[in-house]
Amino acid sequence: MRRTLTVTLIALQLLFFSHLVHSMINLFISRTEMNRTLGLDVQLNYIENGVINLYSVKFPYRINTGISYVQFSWNAKIIDRPMHYTIRVISHANDVIPLLHIPPSGKVPLKTES
Repeated sequence: MRRTLTVTLIALQLLFFSHLVHSMINLFISRTEMNRTLGLDVQLNYIENGVINLYSVKFPYRINTGISYVQFSWNAKIIDRPMHYTIRVISHANDVIPLLHIPPSGKVPLKTES
């Protein structure tokens, strides 16, 4: 049996004055995490250098019922100032309880964090 984790970044709001020309964010599922959850040896990028990968967000991320979490990684490449974020997670499935292990708002890390 497989569950579906819909990875829709509904309320990921990057709060900064200028456009992404000055700041870039990356949000992805690492190669190690993809291998653990799906058995695939690839990295899945949702946002790469500030650009949303519209292809990857179209598809649900189907995982086996034995998988209890999916770990996302992220970082920012900042030229001139910190990038602030506000985030919340929403589940459209009754059997999936979304948990976020980062503060609901703060600064995007410069080094990759999971």
